[in-house]
Amino acid sequence: MILDVPDGVTIMSVSAPEGARHEEQKVGDRLVQVTWTIEIKAWASAQLSFVAKNPTQGESIAWKVHQKYSGGMTSDWVGPAGSRAPAPVTRLVPASDR
Repeated sequence: MILDVPDGVTIMSVSAPEGARHEEQKVGDRLVQVTWTIEIKAWASAQLSFVAKNPTQGESIAWKVHQKYSGGMTSDWVGPAGSRAPAPVTRLVPASDR
């Protein structure tokens, strides 16, 4: 799986479960993409984790994700809400609104 790191987001750490590996791509000092490589059996799941610092401005973060399968097929989760393949979105709220 490939995660494109949105502008304004700072990735602090990345982890992968046992048997997986990850690679980080940077532009200058900024981490802009994380690629996890792992074999996941059909109908199973795996937790691929990272810790990030939210941007100082904005109402939401759209996380563009690309899944690549061993057979060569891909799923790109990059579209707007309501589309066939929407990007996951994190809504941002000020700390005082929690």
